[in-house]
Amino acid sequence: MKNISKFSLILISLVFTFSVCLAETEYQRGKALAGKIAPAGEKFAYITVVDKPDPDNPDITSGKYYRWVDDTGFVYKRVELYAGSACREIYVQNKSGQYGTIGNISAPMLEVLILSRLDLLFREFNEIEILFSKYVVEEDRYRDIPCYKLTISDPADPILVAGMSQISIDQVKAPNSDFNRQRPARRVLWIGKRDNVVYARKHYNRQGRLLLAVEIGKLEKSPDLSPALFPVPENLSVTTPLFRYDLQRLAQSAALSRPNAGQSSMWTNFANRIFSAKIIDVLSPVFVGIALILFAVIVRIKWKEKRRK
Repeated sequence: MKNISKFSLILISLVFTFSVCLAETEYQRGKALAGKIAPAGEKFAYITVVDKPDPDNPDITSGKYYRWVDDTGFVYKRVELYAGSACREIYVQNKSGQYGTIGNISAPMLEVLILSRLDLLFREFNEIEILFSKYVVEEDRYRDIPCYKLTISDPADPILVAGMSQISIDQVKAPNSDFNRQRPARRVLWIGKRDNVVYARKHYNRQGRLLLAVEIGKLEKSPDLSPALFPVPENLSVTTPLFRYDLQRLAQSAALSRPNAGQSSMWTNFANRIFSAKIIDVLSPVFVGIALILFAVIVRIKWKEKRRK
């Protein structure tokens, strides 16, 4: 009986030790992957097409992104925003700054957030977050690219979360606080097995609500690009740097101020209304009636001419 008890204790100890080692291994793997995110993204060059890149403007259906890093480490960026097949806006970043073009209007830009949207994929974690977070590492794929699916979660201890976030523990403990509504308590990343590049990233708050969803899209890696693709626009309309919203308003005003632009727009709207499906449905019986009357008149005239003969 004593031998059985000893055997049971040994077995339990072995199972516990194995579980601890397994947990430590996954923690170490997750921690190592989290530390490779930023270095892998620094020199990552690509051309990619992303669906619906602007959450605030549903008219923008896709965005074509270009990213190129020169020998000095400078990052060139370009994004073309499309509504269907029509290119609506273009933004570039080069060594002179950032520039935007809408139609015939170009200007230097103060900041274009959508130009750097994909940089959110490579946002690094601070050392405290890496040290105290919990990790789950799984195998997955992103568009047929073999990946590690890395889930990074806040620790269960509110004191640690408060320390990591440099916020009061009361804010952490209150489930509906602004902190818990806005903080990504769980982050899921799809990291390439071969290159450590983050291909997709999602953030969730403590209640499980999605806060951020970014993915690389249809990708062409390491394209042959040059500074010529990221030029300073010729004939800048203004020299004062603008925000994107200001450039959009300026381009809209310029379009309305063109000769006959308003009149053309008025006639176009009128024609569209006249020939819209609903108007045609209403007027079709009228047209048919007029045609019948004209036909009757023509027949009567022909009949009279025949009688005279």
